[in-house]
Amino acid sequence: MLVDSGTAIRMVDAFNYYSSTSKFDENYEFLVYLLESFILITMYDFGIATLIGKGFLRTINFILKNEHNMFGRLIKKGIFSQMRELLLNTVKNISLIQDGKVEAISNELVYTVSTFLTSEYINERLHSSSFMMSISNVLEGKKQICGYEVEGKFAILEVFINIKRVFKRNYVHY
Repeated sequence: MLVDSGTAIRMVDAFNYYSSTSKFDENYEFLVYLLESFILITMYDFGIATLIGKGFLRTINFILKNEHNMFGRLIKKGIFSQMRELLLNTVKNISLIQDGKVEAISNELVYTVSTFLTSEYINERLHSSSFMMSISNVLEGKKQICGYEVEGKFAILEVFINIKRVFKRNYVHY
């Protein structure tokens, strides 16, 4: 119903408009409600398709980057943390269809979302790893994921090496 009536498109327009840094602090509660609705809309392919090409992922990327902590300073940490979780959940859902993957890659969400793979919050790690698994089905997504580093080291390779050490150390010789 939200999709067929065009309401979802108007919701995206409102989200893009009220997510600007000048309007964010006055409208963050409204944005949280919109994000909760987007999670439900993005549970279905036809819902995701209506959100593609509207600048929605660009806005999400802008908020997730949170450069110079500009969004984090405007509202309480707990609320911003909840908002990040909702954003990551929405991005994860959008990346389930091919057009969503392509738009996420073109908006460089792989780099932004990769910073949440080591988050202290389990749901942020869950949604970001699900996004990475989904996006890796596209060649350009694989290329961007292979560039993922933590402290100057390739994290995917490092995880494998650490697992190998654990198995060697715990290996029992008979």
